[in-house]
Amino acid sequence: MGTKVDHETDEPDDESPSLPDWFKRGQTIGRYLVRECLGVGGMGVIYSAWDPQLDRKLAIKVVRLREGHPGSERGRIRLQREGQALARLRHPNVIAVHDVGTEDGRVFVAMEYVEGQTLQRWLTRSPKPTVPALITVFLQIGRGLAAAHRAGLVHRDVKPENVMIGDDGRVLVLDFGIAREEFGSESDVIEDLAAPARETSLGDDDDDADDQTDPPADAFVATPRPLTRSGAVVGTPAYMSPEQHRGRPVDQRGDQFSFCVAMWEALGGEKPFGEGTREKLLARMRLGQIKRFTNRKVPRRVVVALRRGLAWNPGDRYPSMEVLLEALNPRRHGAETRLWFGLGIGAVIGMSVGIMTALSSIGLRSRAVVEPPASSCSDERADAAAAEPALVFPATSQRAAELTRELDRLAGELDQGHEQLERSRQLTAAARELGHPPVLSRALQLQASALERDGEAFEAEVLLREAATLAAVAGDLSSQAELMIATAEMISVQGRHAEARSWLELADGTATRAAAGPGARGQRVRVAIAVARIDRREGQLARARASLETASERLERDGDPHMQLPSVLLELGAVCVELRAFPRAVLALRRALQVSEQAYGPAHLQVAETRHALGRALEASGELDAALGEYERALSVYEQLESGGRTTAVVRSQIGALLAARGDCDRAWAPLVRAVEDARTAAPASLTLASALEALALACVITHPDALALALEAVEIRERLQGLAHPDLATPLALGALALLETDDPVTALALIERASQLSDTRDDAPSAVVSAARGLTLVALGRADEAREPLDHAHAQLNPASELATRVDRARATRG
Repeated sequence: MGTKVDHETDEPDDESPSLPDWFKRGQTIGRYLVRECLGVGGMGVIYSAWDPQLDRKLAIKVVRLREGHPGSERGRIRLQREGQALARLRHPNVIAVHDVGTEDGRVFVAMEYVEGQTLQRWLTRSPKPTVPALITVFLQIGRGLAAAHRAGLVHRDVKPENVMIGDDGRVLVLDFGIAREEFGSESDVIEDLAAPARETSLGDDDDDADDQTDPPADAFVATPRPLTRSGAVVGTPAYMSPEQHRGRPVDQRGDQFSFCVAMWEALGGEKPFGEGTREKLLARMRLGQIKRFTNRKVPRRVVVALRRGLAWNPGDRYPSMEVLLEALNPRRHGAETRLWFGLGIGAVIGMSVGIMTALSSIGLRSRAVVEPPASSCSDERADAAAAEPALVFPATSQRAAELTRELDRLAGELDQGHEQLERSRQLTAAARELGHPPVLSRALQLQASALERDGEAFEAEVLLREAATLAAVAGDLSSQAELMIATAEMISVQGRHAEARSWLELADGTATRAAAGPGARGQRVRVAIAVARIDRREGQLARARASLETASERLERDGDPHMQLPSVLLELGAVCVELRAFPRAVLALRRALQVSEQAYGPAHLQVAETRHALGRALEASGELDAALGEYERALSVYEQLESGGRTTAVVRSQIGALLAARGDCDRAWAPLVRAVEDARTAAPASLTLASALEALALACVITHPDALALALEAVEIRERLQGLAHPDLATPLALGALALLETDDPVTALALIERASQLSDTRDDAPSAVVSAARGLTLVALGRADEAREPLDHAHAQLNPASELATRVDRARATRG
């Protein structure tokens, strides 16, 4: 996207027929100032442009269709769909979209500007990319596609031209021009489908068969129909899946097929099904006539994984991009003889004799033991697994014992809040070399914990799935249940609540089967906590509160040998805050603090986290002095433990914001500045940093010259991570408007506040109060005092009267008379 079309001049060649003369340097597209034409794509012309409002460089794609052409309106709709789809995605491997609009009857999409080149061009560079470099790039492409799939989107045109390799090393998927919602209607993309093709039984040929003779087209398609008909098929034929060629519904497995074609071509030098007409390509796909792979530097496991992704039937491919990436990822595999474990739910609970044979074939020391009869379980697969022989891997070797001790130390450091991601990776690598499933399972679990604290929920989920599989192989039902609970938590954090509930049902059954074990009761309580968290995320607050109240009463009555009560009470406190049941929230959190301090002492991470939660509950209930005291005590513990800067940034922001709300701006300044510094160091370009910037901007909204820059930086971060329509954008937009009023620019301020008003939700909380204040003050500055009355009155009722912003609002209300 940063590649110029004409390298000799800054301006595009107006005489060139390939460059439509739509916009020249200095013209505007929407609010954006055109700088130069970067190139022409299949559907649009790409320009570089400048956003004067947010002071940043952008790339803008403008639709490239002739007026009056039969497909012009469909193309515009498709381009709008691209922008809307991408605006919902927040992932480092997907191009960021900032805006969608129209100019001179043409649709445009304003997106992140990336200096770099397409994957197509990168693949032809000299020297050629190495196999490890190619695999690394395609893993990033796959992660971007997986993020799209999790958002319910299908790309439908995965190919090297639709991937950018940035000069900064980033790999970005772009051009979702034919993406659609996965479960939406096909009618808006495909019209008048071709009649279903007759599938002739042709037998199975060897997968390695060379493409020496093209099969006859009529061996596959009995009644040819015009697949190129407008609206019938969208995509690039050489990379399209069989179902896409045939005009059938396409889901994420179609993207998986295209991804595998592109990766096969990059690694092997040619496409797996060669070139030719659509009919010939379809026939080769149906027959499985994949060209022989001649690059011996590519690991066999990669070739095997790609072959599965190229299967004719979507059901024979991998169930998701995540699972395909697990098969391809070299960090999950060492030497070719190491075992790869399937990570699906069924694989976790249904370990078969085949896995035992594989384990014995790689020389893992083991002995088979038969479990005691399993108790009844609602899941039939779990019953079947209970009857399978389990494997025991005693840690008898010196190296296994050493690694176990090192993992114990790592667990203690993580428990104290230390960030040990790199150390966890080293120990996981060592455990893979050892080939001892119980040790490796423990290492994977700890690495997942470190990744979770670093905000890498997806990678943590992958490791937890593998760890659960290893625990099942070793016959350790207690560890298996624990890991399934942790996996469910990771899945739920990513918004896949129904899938998380399925994992928790399996975990509950596994814990029941392990009833004789010492941790079974504690695990079932953890299942209850996890279910309540899902209820809370889904807005089922009353149900979550009821189950947590029951669990806490039972633990108080029957004893709490596994120290589950503090976790139950922490979650109960959070739910009660959301329900605005503040007295109950404070009571629950004070009890959690009491139990934690008695068990661990005052300088433990769980004590700090409980104090932090108590501070939030007290602040929400209006007990500001008490809240400030809990925040400061929590921060002291975090600092003693040298906990991550992300956490200290959050607490310092809350301290500073609370002081500012009370009108104590002199004391507020230092923690707010330090919060931004902590966030920039520990979590750059994160929501933590956005929140810290907003807190600082609000505190200094009247006096500090950098208030506008702080607010707009927070806007940019939230747009990138949360999309253009997220209500959390309302606060930084309103803060930017307030800062602009200080520069006597109420017109631009009004533009920001109009957008903020559209995004702001209707709750009577601080964000809506800030938006109301900004709207009222802006209208007063524009001489529209009558319109300012309602928002100013609303802000007056909601803001802390001691805050600077409240003082400013009251002054405007008094002036208005």
